[in-house]
Amino acid sequence: MARISTSNGDLAFGGIRGFQTSYLVDGTDNNNAFFAQARGRYRAPYQFSNEVVQEFRVSPNSVSAESGRTGGAVVNVLTKSGSNKFHGTGFYYLRDSVFDTANPTLNIKPSSTQHQFGFTVGGPLRRNRAFFFAGYDQHIFHEPTVVRLVNGGTVVVPQLGAGPATPGDCEPSDQAQVFAAAARLSQQSGLYPSKLLGNAGFAELDVNVSAHNLLSVRVNTSRYPGENNVFLDPSSPITTYGISDNGIEHVATETATASLTSALSWRMVSHLRAQVSRDLQWSQSYTYAMPLTMARMRWWRDVPERCRIPMRPVQNAE
Repeated sequence: MARISTSNGDLAFGGIRGFQTSYLVDGTDNNNAFFAQARGRYRAPYQFSNEVVQEFRVSPNSVSAESGRTGGAVVNVLTKSGSNKFHGTGFYYLRDSVFDTANPTLNIKPSSTQHQFGFTVGGPLRRNRAFFFAGYDQHIFHEPTVVRLVNGGTVVVPQLGAGPATPGDCEPSDQAQVFAAAARLSQQSGLYPSKLLGNAGFAELDVNVSAHNLLSVRVNTSRYPGENNVFLDPSSPITTYGISDNGIEHVATETATASLTSALSWRMVSHLRAQVSRDLQWSQSYTYAMPLTMARMRWWRDVPERCRIPMRPVQNAE
């Protein structure tokens, strides 16, 4: 049984936590060793276009020593390669809020648009000897982030005291400061533009060196910059993270792989693989202050004024 973690997007199998899952591409490692996640982590929707994937296999348990180094499942993705005939594909997908129903938990219908397009092409460089295959995928995602308070509202309303049993959120001596802080916190709710602009490139070369040796070289890259995309959930625009908690994040991955498959005898086959890869990620926050969504009334007046002013909210995402 597989399930997706609600906290970090990992795939968990058989009740084992997602960071125990190992990801392979054409038999080579595709994991981020620091975060114990797939390369690019869950920040990037994908590293490969669906059009360059030939098949995938999931081994939930009892994997061989070749695919070891994990306590959970092993996901192995096999990519396409060229052939003696030229072939290619092209695609374009559109998702727009015009065609969607309104979110039942919102009293507004935010405007959102998602484009995904690309192509693949493959064929022979030398018949029966050398083949190529390449693909490109572009992803343009625009959806406003709808910031709501934990109770689903958009305005912080301090409660006045009603006796010793219900002291309220403030005392008469600091009532003005508390209501001023609540007004600032209310500015954190609303609509803010979020976008994710990504692309994934893929190229593979296969050469029959001899009747018993096949050499394959693969290069793939992905780029995913964005805005307000640190806490971006494409499945739902609603979040309780204020704009000061969000920021700009950029993900870049590059992988170069070479493999040599040799038939040593009619009973023995050798696989030699080598790989060089990079997984670069950086994030920039909109504020250096403590997250405003975690602000408490009692220390608000002690925070410097320069740290309390959030980014100006945008009321529409057009």
